[in-house]
Amino acid sequence: MRGAEPTAAVARRLVFISTYPPRQCGIATFTQDLLNSIKLVAPDLSLEVFALNKTKLDSHTYPAEVTGVIYQDDPASYIAAAKQINKDHSRTTVIVQHEYGIHGGPSGRNLLELLKNLKCPVITTLHTVVEDPDQTKKTVTQQLINLSERLVTLTESSADIVRKLYVDSDLKLTVIPHGIHPLMYMPTSSVKQSVGLEGHKVLLTFGLLNRNKGIEYVIQGLPEVIKEYPRVMYLVVGATHPDVLSYEGQSYRNELAKMVIELGLTKHVRFIDGYIPLKTLLTYLQATDIYMATSLDPQQAVSGTLSYALGAGCAIVATEFSQAREVVSNNQGRVVPFREPGAITKAVKSLLKDPAQLAMLRANAYSSTRSMLWSNVADNYLGVAFGGQANTAGLPPIKLGHILNMTTDLGIYQFAKHAEPDLSHGFTLDDNSRALQLVAELKMLDKKTKKELAEKYLRGIRVCLSYEPIVNYLSDSGNPTQQNKKENIDDSYGRAFYALQEFAVINAKDEKLSQGVERLIKMLPPLPPSGSPRTTAFYLMGYAAKAAAGDKSILPMLTLVADELANKYYKKIKSGWGWFEPVLTYANGTLSAALIEAAIVTGSKKYAKIGLESLDFLVKECFMGEIYVPIGSDGWYEFGKKRAIFGQQPEDPFAIIQALQAAYKLTADKRYRALARKAFSWYLGNNLLGIRLYNDETGGCYDGLFQDGLNPNQGAESSVAYLRARIMIGQFAKG
Repeated sequence: MRGAEPTAAVARRLVFISTYPPRQCGIATFTQDLLNSIKLVAPDLSLEVFALNKTKLDSHTYPAEVTGVIYQDDPASYIAAAKQINKDHSRTTVIVQHEYGIHGGPSGRNLLELLKNLKCPVITTLHTVVEDPDQTKKTVTQQLINLSERLVTLTESSADIVRKLYVDSDLKLTVIPHGIHPLMYMPTSSVKQSVGLEGHKVLLTFGLLNRNKGIEYVIQGLPEVIKEYPRVMYLVVGATHPDVLSYEGQSYRNELAKMVIELGLTKHVRFIDGYIPLKTLLTYLQATDIYMATSLDPQQAVSGTLSYALGAGCAIVATEFSQAREVVSNNQGRVVPFREPGAITKAVKSLLKDPAQLAMLRANAYSSTRSMLWSNVADNYLGVAFGGQANTAGLPPIKLGHILNMTTDLGIYQFAKHAEPDLSHGFTLDDNSRALQLVAELKMLDKKTKKELAEKYLRGIRVCLSYEPIVNYLSDSGNPTQQNKKENIDDSYGRAFYALQEFAVINAKDEKLSQGVERLIKMLPPLPPSGSPRTTAFYLMGYAAKAAAGDKSILPMLTLVADELANKYYKKIKSGWGWFEPVLTYANGTLSAALIEAAIVTGSKKYAKIGLESLDFLVKECFMGEIYVPIGSDGWYEFGKKRAIFGQQPEDPFAIIQALQAAYKLTADKRYRALARKAFSWYLGNNLLGIRLYNDETGGCYDGLFQDGLNPNQGAESSVAYLRARIMIGQFAKG
């Protein structure tokens, strides 16, 4: 997302002005996808639509979210809509989807009547941006801009045109791309059989059919392609546009069908008419080798069909319309001149002749579009509506029901079966330490409840520390399990040390409680018991928390531990791998956070440099555009090997948010705040699969994101990680 700091008022209600399904229109589908995605990442918001009808004779049966109808050629209906929206204007922001043809009056002038009468902020999405508008269109557009608090364009080139043509537009502009649906990247060969195209090289164009699609030029270019590649099949998917049907019927489709027969292409071109369900359409795209985006409009600012094709991992052959010039590079496909069948032939043949290159183009198209996922587009619109940061008005409320349900006298149960405690696995030092930190950081609890919970988690920690050697795993009855002998549990020492130090600092005024905590700290070794970077980082976080509270006596120990962690980084950086270990695993952000916190309390430039450099490395490896993608536990990420994508664990976003928060404290760089907001949105559905991991009903968090969906259980580690991340992101909103 690009643009100036938004100033829009915080809203609890978003109202969309747009065409809307079942009306057949690209902007209608866009709006429905946007609304559904906002509902995913911010389900507490009230979302309404005022749908645009062409005339009062239209008889669309709209879904429940449509609370009003506007007739585009009736200025009075725009004014009536404004009055209806204004009844709750203090908590409302309006999002207008603008295209000149869907609003009545000269150049859509009727829309201005609504905007002039609104008492709430307006965000306008400009779907059509004309480079050389006539005077009427330019005047209407300038007034539209004047009446809008924020403007959204779908491409940078559109934004550049708006800045050039319209006064005072620059500070209002933000670029948010057209959304795409989450899909797994798949070889086309694994999908083609399901749609009856096994063994074919598939070309495809989809969308509502009209003469501006340029499909005839693709068909004219096919005979020369077929000579070399006789297994090519060109699919033309979609019904004729309703507006086209109203004035010329199916004449364009009939002309195309006649051309196919005359050129002897009946075995190589297939028309799939009518409404195609989204799931079926996406399957066709996954089976497609080359998507043909041959619009004849050089100023077409955005094509949702092109965006969907890129997002499905299709290589592209596109004419040189505005969006294609911006987003289709030679790394994703080819851009050709308008109305030149020969150029289309040449481009298609050049892609088909080299299967390895074609596969690379497809993979590049897929990976370059992750920021365009609808969940991320929705999150960016919320950023505009809510002031461009993680404002608490757009975040779920903090709920502790699940944590309380998981807690007993020995602390918090390690695992859950769905939302119920799994008694068979008992407790851990790790999870009780996490839960103790959560209690310390929560400000919403009354003193009595806070103390009662803390005592339960401290009791579980005390039991684990009382054994020789210290244990991590306890049965339901509080006895050590055999798992303690099978695993390296040094990280649990570090996590306990960190949690107890932080808890002691926060509760320093309670002398009796803090003395008890200090006794527990002394039961742990004062230095990391192993050379594990993660154990070292936890210890360092504990010392940094104590030093930040003013205890300078521990600075020598802090420096000793910080130097140990820093030296591990220097050993690894020499190999070209900017990390502390030869593999990225879990909770990686903790390592960067520890050195940044050490830099904050010591002023060490060395710790700051390593902390920020390693954090930048993590950001580069774990963000696909604006989508946060934790290192997957299904193989992790070893230097020189392919990283695992799935097995994404909720503790990982928490750890990087912790590092980003520390980096923001150190540098005041707003980039870190924006990245933290994106990482947190992973929990809310802004992830590769578009699945919400936070359970709004229970207040728990699901245990991970896998290729086939969610782990449905809501264990302690996941749920505490979510809540601690939620607390931190709320602090960011105030910063």
